[in-house]
Amino acid sequence: MQRLLIPRRSRRALGIIDATFGVILIAVGLTFGANLATRYLTSLEARTELQQLDAAAQAAAGYVQQTLPAQIAADTTPQQLGIAALEAAGFWNPTVATTTRRHRAIQLWAYAPDSNGVIVMAVAVGSVSPPTIPAGDPTTGPTAWIAPYNATKLTGPGVSYSAAPLIAAAPAVFAPGAALALRYVSLSADAEPYLYRTAVAGHPELNRMQTTLDLGNNDLANVAGLTAQTLTVTGQTNTATLKSTGAAQIDGVITAQSASISGTLTAPSAEISGTLTAASATTSTLSTTSTTVTGTLSANTLNVSSQAALTNASISSLSASTLTANNLHFNTLAVTNLLAQQVASATVSADRGLITYLTTQSCTGC
Repeated sequence: MQRLLIPRRSRRALGIIDATFGVILIAVGLTFGANLATRYLTSLEARTELQQLDAAAQAAAGYVQQTLPAQIAADTTPQQLGIAALEAAGFWNPTVATTTRRHRAIQLWAYAPDSNGVIVMAVAVGSVSPPTIPAGDPTTGPTAWIAPYNATKLTGPGVSYSAAPLIAAAPAVFAPGAALALRYVSLSADAEPYLYRTAVAGHPELNRMQTTLDLGNNDLANVAGLTAQTLTVTGQTNTATLKSTGAAQIDGVITAQSASISGTLTAPSAEISGTLTAASATTSTLSTTSTTVTGTLSANTLNVSSQAALTNASISSLSASTLTANNLHFNTLAVTNLLAQQVASATVSADRGLITYLTTQSCTGC
């Protein structure tokens, strides 16, 4: 077979062409690779920027939630929230940057379009090239941008909202190219299910429980006043003043300076240093300075240091300085059971009794 002979000069020319073609391929590859790297870095920066805005919007939403009714009243037109205010309230970490990865300032805004809630926005102010266009990220909440070709709307994955009130309030902030992270804080979802520690003007329901409060066997301390329809206590009750507009059933011991009960007092033992006023009372042992019972008093032992005013009483042992009663029934009426300077009663019934001074309309068994 005959070899194909190529002149040396021609071979040299082909080598130069090959080298030039290789250089061109390498240059194209490098350019393409550089473009890919640039696009990747830009995409990474845009994603990081949106994540920064999302964290800022979350912090602002927490700040708005704590005073939501007041924010709704104040933010009927878009209002800027100061990052310093969030930091002072503990909602903004002072070590977190206030500019994005793409070197744009972060501003926080709140707008209440209705009486039920507030739209909270973290905005990357200004435009960058290429723009940060939200593409949907499962790690963030709603994000949007103001497109130059649709500058009157916030647009993004699942977001389409008129930017007109925002542009009217701050046209330089809500300008084409701006990127945003959004939160919506509502009364029905973010306030009413929770119990507020402080009073909220115009919304007393935020300080009111809607179900049973179970303290898990822990103490309820520093109660100025306790108002209840029914009070059931299984242990000991120590209080300066006990007042019940209904019935008070206490399985343990009552220790109080005074007690006022419009219903029935039921307790195994009650020691009251002041005055007891009750419609009726049932207790094993009752010690008090003054006792007024308009209904029936049932007790094994009643100790009254001052005065007892009773309508109907069934008592095994009674010690009192002054006793005023319409009807009294004693198992034993003797000096060890009844010590009194004066007893005034419509009816006194007893098996035996020793009384220093007695004024009564009838006396059976005296």
